[in-house]
Amino acid sequence: MEPWEWPKGAGPVVADALVDKATPTEDHIAAAQMAGDMVLMNDGVAALLLKLLEDAVESTELRTRAAIALGPALDEASLSDFDDVDLEPSISKGMFHRIGLTLIKICNNAGEIKELRRRALEAAVRAPEDWHREAIRTAYASGDAEWKLTAVFGMKYIRGFEKEILETLNTSDPELLETAVTAAGNGELQSAWPRIKRILKSPATEKSLLLAAIEASACVNPAEARTFLEDFEESDDEEISATATEALTLMRAEDEDLEEDSRDWLN
Repeated sequence: MEPWEWPKGAGPVVADALVDKATPTEDHIAAAQMAGDMVLMNDGVAALLLKLLEDAVESTELRTRAAIALGPALDEASLSDFDDVDLEPSISKGMFHRIGLTLIKICNNAGEIKELRRRALEAAVRAPEDWHREAIRTAYASGDAEWKLTAVFGMKYIRGFEKEILETLNTSDPELLETAVTAAGNGELQSAWPRIKRILKSPATEKSLLLAAIEASACVNPAEARTFLEDFEESDDEEISATATEALTLMRAEDEDLEEDSRDWLN
């Protein structure tokens, strides 16, 4: 079931699964993943995830899942307004800061498991702060393939890494390349267009990478991307077609906003 189809009682069921030590491992991890959805998120749920994250007795998989689950809440809060009733996020300002402090503590703890530190950084960058830039730069230059992947993931949210993104677009690592393509799209990195164009044109492109390139193209070079997107919109693959349609819809909405701004300026 999609999150918006979950029954009203889903929240307490998930919360109980998070705290009940008798919960089977697979269900425990599933509950942590579900808890990160904004349909269920609140201070209480965030507190339960933090408790799991900080508990060294729990499995690494569960703790990393808890870290990842906190990312969307930080993202929403960073784009909201704690002082506006109509724009209040799902978590309070106090919880927002508590999550941030916990994540930075884990990231900076060299004694923690690498996987957990990586996931903590990946969650933390969803709400950009000054320390993230140096953490990303260090991770990228570490020479460790996994840390480099985390660094490029962070570049999707933290600006100022155009050179590194362009460099990574030449990688042969599929997961790293897909992450770099998304980072280029989020940063509207026009200089990434030649590489993204080649990905769109190649019949050998894997589907997941193609979807990322379709989404990114609308932000990197909407003028040249339009023809590609219109072709992909006719694809027999429903997911490819839907992704192209969403990208075109975004472009048209931005065009309308520009036209409206122009009319306002002229008037």
